[in-house]
Amino acid sequence: ASPVPIVETVFISMTEHGSTVDTGKNFNKEFFKDEGVVFFTTGGVSTVQGRLALISWDADDVYGNDDVDGYFTEITNSISVDVAPYAQGTWNYILTAFDKDGEILGSDSITNTQDVLDPDNDGWGYITLALNTSAPIANFSVRSDFLRNSGIPRQGESDNMFGLSDLTFERTRFNQVPLPGSLAFLSLGLLCLG
Repeated sequence: ASPVPIVETVFISMTEHGSTVDTGKNFNKEFFKDEGVVFFTTGGVSTVQGRLALISWDADDVYGNDDVDGYFTEITNSISVDVAPYAQGTWNYILTAFDKDGEILGSDSITNTQDVLDPDNDGWGYITLALNTSAPIANFSVRSDFLRNSGIPRQGESDNMFGLSDLTFERTRFNQVPLPGSLAFLSLGLLCLG
């Protein structure tokens, strides 16, 4: 039998996980494992700009950053994420994909200003980062680098926090297709039974 690739689009929404604010519990990193994604991030899920989003902070302070990181349990060469800032200002958002050896496969970045007092204000809303790679993606990381704000004093590292509401990827699975000869034997066997 020859394996036949089947490509499926997988859409992951933090709405499925639900808010962690009411429960007082951390984000369940393996909640989306059956869909093909496990997160390293242990922060919470809360409302950011009208959507439930995974907040980019590490409650266990294991990784020492405010990234949203994770890995795929499925074969994929594409990823897109929707992110929005937790506070007012200008950030550079970066999505990076890594292979199984930790080598960078590619990245996408965008600078976005959501600051009502900044003349370069892009307005409120979520930003999409996306990339396709030639090799399978094993791990991914989304981070924000603070650039500036309109003079409001920074609150420290929490100003780098952002929300990730959705993650989309295409997974490839392989189905076994019987060879034509084996179908003929199956048909012959069914005739003998009948």
